Amino acid sequence: MRPMSKKEQTFTIPAAWSNTDEIDKRGVWQARIFKRFEPRTCRADYSQALSFEVHDPMWMLSRQWQFGRFRANDCGTLINACVQLQRQAVDGICHGQDVSTRKAISPSDPVEPVVESVSAKLTFSVRVESAVHLRKMIRSRFDADKAARLLEMLLHQYKIDVATMRDEENPITDIIDSVNENRTRFLTVYGGRCFDGVRVYEDTGFAAKVKAVLSKQEANSLWNDFRDWFNGMYQPENGRDSYWNPEKLGYEFMLTSGSRGYVAENYSTGHVGWYSFDRVASKGKDVITEKKFSFIPTIATFPAAPARRLWEYEDRRTHFGNLTNKDVSQLASAVMMEYVSLYSNDWMVIPMYIKPGMITDIKEITVTDTFGQTRVIRRTPQEHDNNPDDLPFSDRWSLFSISKADAYKNDDFSTERGLFFPSSLLRVEESEPTEEVQFLRDEMANMLWGVENKIDDGCGGYMSGDTLSSKVFAVIDAQRGEAVQGEERAEFSFLIQNRVPIHWIPFIPQQIPGGFRQIRFRRGRMRLYYKDGYHSVRPNTSTLAVRREGDKIKPLYVNEEEILSYGTKVTLTTQRTRWTGGKSYLWRGYAKKISGYQGNSGLMFDELRKIDKPKPREEGAEKS
Repeated sequence: MRPMSKKEQTFTIPAAWSNTDEIDKRGVWQARIFKRFEPRTCRADYSQALSFEVHDPMWMLSRQWQFGRFRANDCGTLINACVQLQRQAVDGICHGQDVSTRKAISPSDPVEPVVESVSAKLTFSVRVESAVHLRKMIRSRFDADKAARLLEMLLHQYKIDVATMRDEENPITDIIDSVNENRTRFLTVYGGRCFDGVRVYEDTGFAAKVKAVLSKQEANSLWNDFRDWFNGMYQPENGRDSYWNPEKLGYEFMLTSGSRGYVAENYSTGHVGWYSFDRVASKGKDVITEKKFSFIPTIATFPAAPARRLWEYEDRRTHFGNLTNKDVSQLASAVMMEYVSLYSNDWMVIPMYIKPGMITDIKEITVTDTFGQTRVIRRTPQEHDNNPDDLPFSDRWSLFSISKADAYKNDDFSTERGLFFPSSLLRVEESEPTEEVQFLRDEMANMLWGVENKIDDGCGGYMSGDTLSSKVFAVIDAQRGEAVQGEERAEFSFLIQNRVPIHWIPFIPQQIPGGFRQIRFRRGRMRLYYKDGYHSVRPNTSTLAVRREGDKIKPLYVNEEEILSYGTKVTLTTQRTRWTGGKSYLWRGYAKKISGYQGNSGLMFDELRKIDKPKPREEGAEKS
């Protein structure tokens, strides 16, 4: 092979076409074109050139000796690796760290639908949708005459009753229902044409009410199948078993595997990974299975890896020369630089088969090289054949270990061995938020506000909180205008307290006696004067909804550290995914996000305000 010589070619171009500064004395323009050096063979057969023969072996061996390539004791290449694994499956889920609330789960089921699922509000749309599904079930099971008589009986027995959907009588709630245009249209269409599917679901005496049309066996079979569908669709039982913790604005749960517990204290990212958990002790019996796998190791590759052959070009997308290791915390960069610069192709890769929902640990690895030598690599220095003190510190390392939840309390920062691979989802289809609550700090009023930006209208959509508040105030102002009509208005008015929009729910700081934290925010209530007195404004979202314990209202607390100075947003969306085997999951869940603004409610107390009276019309002025 010989290099191509450098050539210079000259082209003659008319002077009128070129720049006058480049015209020589002869009146022509010269363009110089250079060709790069490229190796090429003079023969038609490329086999000898591509073989890359070594013409001076002695020089090659001398250079290897000079760079210390013969100092290694064993230069063999791995040809076989036998890995012995230990596995233990996830067997239960608990609320927080309370083992008494443990429920058995399958390790093959995804975690997110179980943890994030919250019960749906039993709105008009839920009542109608469930009734439509029950009607389809009836028409598919029975003949036309029996189905028609049964549907007529259901329409008479289970009418949609608005009064049963309210926890308490409140005139403000009546105003909110009256200004909800979607609700009014929904009732107009389905009010007398459809029965209430929720009432059928809750009625344990369904078989007795339809005994004139169906036998007891047919009625029980129909009702049980309908309840199974309803539970899977709307999760009504999750209202008591929800893992959502409103105090932390996140999910709090623990997965158990025998005597091991993996707790996620404040999970709100929407994706569960091994990094979401901390190790705690649990109650249970360990069931460990062992399995062996044999593989042929392959050389580890990555972008910009050293070329394996001399005639290959290296990838220039990654520049390891730009890496700096001035900070000792950049261990990953130091490892990669050491691998590239020193060990080159000495790193090997073997595949690992890990099932989801398992805690997998490597007990030992047996490797065999080309010289027939076998070495056993065990997981801890104590299991090493030699004295543990003789084992180099660089060999005492682990990957994907899990820290302990009580590390600071017990001053124990050791980690738990093993790779915890939860059954997490890769992709989820998510709807637009049906509810949205923005938590804002009001420094002027020294309190916290939960602003309901999006409110479920009960008909499959949502209302804007600003729009709803404006419509409610319009109704109240109209009523007050009629009450004071004809009375002489004073020059000044004393405002005890102004009003804030009804979708702004107050949270008052409250001191917690005997706790490690000083205060928490407790949900309060604003009052509006309407007709004959003051009435409480209740939240309209399930995030801030009023829940009762008997006849008493259960207080709602939010920890102070959960609300940042620039606000926190909580949304409720419907999510759907398809899991392995084709099984689909549908659930509703919360998500916490960081918003980017503060708010001022404009709340004022004890204000003396001057009333602007209308100016008298001048004589002779025309009416506009």
